[in-house]
Amino acid sequence: MSLHQSVWDGQINVKIVYEDTEFLLYIHRNAYFPLHYADIASYFDSVVSTDLTKSPIWLEHEDVPLKWNLPAGVLYDLLYLPAAEKRNEWVLQLRFDSPELPYPSTDIIPFSVSEDSIDYSSMLSQVVVNQLKQSTFVMNGNAKAMMTLSEDDSRFLWKAIALHDYNGFHSIAKKLHPRGQLIQRVPVKVYVAGTPVMIQAPIAPLQDGKATTLNDLLQNCF
Repeated sequence: MSLHQSVWDGQINVKIVYEDTEFLLYIHRNAYFPLHYADIASYFDSVVSTDLTKSPIWLEHEDVPLKWNLPAGVLYDLLYLPAAEKRNEWVLQLRFDSPELPYPSTDIIPFSVSEDSIDYSSMLSQVVVNQLKQSTFVMNGNAKAMMTLSEDDSRFLWKAIALHDYNGFHSIAKKLHPRGQLIQRVPVKVYVAGTPVMIQAPIAPLQDGKATTLNDLLQNCF
């Protein structure tokens, strides 16, 4: 198995709890929690007093709402790993919008609620595709590769992300940065554990003719 494939397949053990009910989840580190929200809501719907098809849910780690627009692995490393107590699984609390506990829209992006249901996947796809546009712009100096994807390729790309399809994702991703094309900048975001600090640090692969290292990046950021 290649290094890329091993990283792609990395998973986290998660236990989601509400009162005495638990939901066990294996989530890939580079996946997003909202891809599982519909299943989570369906599982807990019979044990809560609210219709979870119409009340958006969110997850919390020690009273901190999870920013669902970040990959699960980033959230795990920021919130769980710095804690002193270690378990075999990451325990998260289920929360849902109610008069007693309204959705924390000042902390996390809210979801649109229709009369019938909440389309978590649609909102997530908008956020992820926008992030890909930004990354493509940083790497290529423009977002043309992303903007000119065919409608079929765009749908296939999101389907590959949602289904965690390694080969499907890379068959489209390689079109966003064609082989042989020089990388203008590497898109990097630095998150500081225990703080709300996030630094966007697009960095040149070479500085003064030498390869840029992670140490160079951190020295420039901090």
